Amino acid sequence: MKAAFKNIKNLFVSQKKENRLHQITYEKEQIQVETKVLLQAEEAIKMAKIREVSSHYPDLRTAGRYLSYENALKLEKHVDIAKKTPVTLSVIEKAVKNQEDDLYKLKKDLKIFQTEKDHLNKIKDQITKLEKTEQELDKVTNSPSEAAKRLVSKKTRQHYEELQHEANHYRDNLKEKGYKGPEDLSKRQGEIKGLEEKVVPSIEKEIKAKEHTIKTISGIFDAIEQAARSEEHAQQRQQIRSTTINRSKKQGPDLSR
Repeated sequence: MKAAFKNIKNLFVSQKKENRLHQITYEKEQIQVETKVLLQAEEAIKMAKIREVSSHYPDLRTAGRYLSYENALKLEKHVDIAKKTPVTLSVIEKAVKNQEDDLYKLKKDLKIFQTEKDHLNKIKDQITKLEKTEQELDKVTNSPSEAAKRLVSKKTRQHYEELQHEANHYRDNLKEKGYKGPEDLSKRQGEIKGLEEKVVPSIEKEIKAKEHTIKTISGIFDAIEQAARSEEHAQQRQQIRSTTINRSKKQGPDLSR
């Protein structure tokens, strides 16, 4: 009786285990089916988005299916522009070139200010040297002992002449550049500072705007060009495949064996 009961119990446990295994297998299969359905749905949504975005860009009418979903999202931000103007690769390339030309001019204008500031620093350095030379020249000129030394000492006289020559050199150089002394320099420095405070910030702001525009337009260009390249590579692969198949058909089966 005990043995019979034990057999029934073992049979029951075994059946229970088998049912549980079947249940686990069924659940796994259901998860796989549901996952596949979700992935297919996600892929369908992505393809719909790619087709919708591609429809606004002439260069993507055939290459649209080669556009990546990530690039489609980037292009979607600029669909309003594409609706107003046919955004082709040639149009974008020209737009980038125009923006880069404008950016170059702005940076050149900014560099002019820096060049002028460097120039004024050199003028300041020359004025400082002139003042120092003139002070030394006045000292030896107004000193009776130095005047007496010049009469008997060739070295002292030569040093005095060198100071005169140096002072004249700085004066002539400054005069040639339109500066008589510290007053002219101070006036010009004030003009440059005033212009710098008013003009430079607007130039720098415009430079940032141009750089952002170039980055945006280049992103559109890269996305479209990448899809066009992918289409071209796909066509080349298809052509190679077709050529290989046709060659095989012409050769026919090998009957020599």
